[in-house]
Amino acid sequence: MSVHPVLHTRRLTLRPVTAEDASILLAFFRLPGVRRWLLDDVLVERAWVEREIHDARVRFEQHGAGLWAVEEPSGELVGCAGFRAFHEPPEMELLFAIRDDRCGLGYATEVGTALVQHAFAILGWEAVTASHDAEHAASGRVLAKLGFVQVGRGIRSGLDTVTWRRESTGVGPRPD
Repeated sequence: MSVHPVLHTRRLTLRPVTAEDASILLAFFRLPGVRRWLLDDVLVERAWVEREIHDARVRFEQHGAGLWAVEEPSGELVGCAGFRAFHEPPEMELLFAIRDDRCGLGYATEVGTALVQHAFAILGWEAVTASHDAEHAASGRVLAKLGFVQVGRGIRSGLDTVTWRRESTGVGPRPD
């Protein structure tokens, strides 16, 4: 599948990441809040970002879903979101990260809604999974708003992790 879709929400644009995004994404992934919750506080290097961009392009080609840059109408990057393989065996999971200074504006819910709708309506997925660090309750609240149900909790990759799942039911997420 060779689809690299641009998605639009009421306030945001989600566009597939490109090689030209490497510097801005490196800065984004090094933000303390993003790094803590998305990368287990690892300070990543540019080579890691470049691999992620490459792997996202491959996922778009193979699955129609990869990593999107999340931008406000001004073009300013406020987050990233998409689908990535996690754990062993690898499983495609929803992920989202919003800059600390934009948290609390409903962006994560807005982005998650667009991605879940894309997975079900365009890609024909039967279910979407997601996981987060157990102590990051805000992610759990977003997933609950999106209609996900908690299906497990345990140690994954050395961390106390909560796992969620949403089945394709044809019913959209609850409004904010």
